[in-house]
Amino acid sequence: ETSALEPTADPEDILEELRGAGVRGALLVGHQPHLGLLISRLLSGRPDVEVPLKKAALVWLSWDGGKTAELRAFIPPKVLERLSGLASSR
Repeated sequence: ETSALEPTADPEDILEELRGAGVRGALLVGHQPHLGLLISRLLSGRPDVEVPLKKAALVWLSWDGGKTAELRAFIPPKVLERLSGLASSR
């Protein structure tokens, strides 16, 4: 739990916390526009870009603590919903 994920926090705050903690992996849950700004900063390296995200979307990034991250997967909510239906029908 961290105040760096609060909607009024600068997305750079969470990146600094993660760098300082030396984490190798993290699952971040948040809301728009904060989460979109954080993802945008990781993908573009710029603070003035925002990736629009739908509620319940899943984004997987690889990040080594540097300025940018690599997008590994983006799964929109409709796809996740269909996948969950497939799993429950087995």
